[in-house]
Amino acid sequence: MRHAAAPRLATCQPTFSTPPRPLADIRPYVFLNRGNAYKAVRCLAEAATCYQHVLDEASLSDSDGRVLHSCALLNLATVREDERRTQQARASRRTRASPSALAAARVRSHARRRCHVSQALQNYAAALALNPRNHLAAKDRACMHLRHADRLLKAGAEPAAPPQHELSFNLFNRTLDIDWQLPKIFQAAELVVRLEVRTVRAIEIWHCTFNLTHVGGELY
Repeated sequence: MRHAAAPRLATCQPTFSTPPRPLADIRPYVFLNRGNAYKAVRCLAEAATCYQHVLDEASLSDSDGRVLHSCALLNLATVREDERRTQQARASRRTRASPSALAAARVRSHARRRCHVSQALQNYAAALALNPRNHLAAKDRACMHLRHADRLLKAGAEPAAPPQHELSFNLFNRTLDIDWQLPKIFQAAELVVRLEVRTVRAIEIWHCTFNLTHVGGELY
């Protein structure tokens, strides 16, 4: 699987150590796309590292930088959700261990899943704080509250479910109020970068498209 993804990852590799201008300006966008490529082949740790590079390199001093930060936080939150699902799948396959070992493994797995859920919620909240028009962050966080309400109902905690339903309802309404179909364009020096929504393993994430054929009037 990693072999098949090699060409895609190669196209997203920022190989330059001291890149010429304006290529240096697109490094955060390249890291975002490289993280998406890693996410597509389930290399979740590598994907999270790439998204963290975006957060480290993109500026918060202008609106475009804040929007890019918000996109990276959204993508990072989806990685945390992928990690939660992976952990849950591994826990369900543990059938050959002794009862005591199985119980201890379930406790550890539950703690890890709670940590992933908490990190995802924090990332969604930060993404919306930086860019209130990030409709994917609103939608995904609404889905998380809805799933939590379902778990509360199954656990017999009916009184705790309505607040989660209300949070989910408000976030879904917020998503409907955003003109998500309008394109978002960044200007990275002489290069135009377009922000798009892509679906990777049934989850929508932010992706950047740009044409590197001509940069600053020169052919690369």
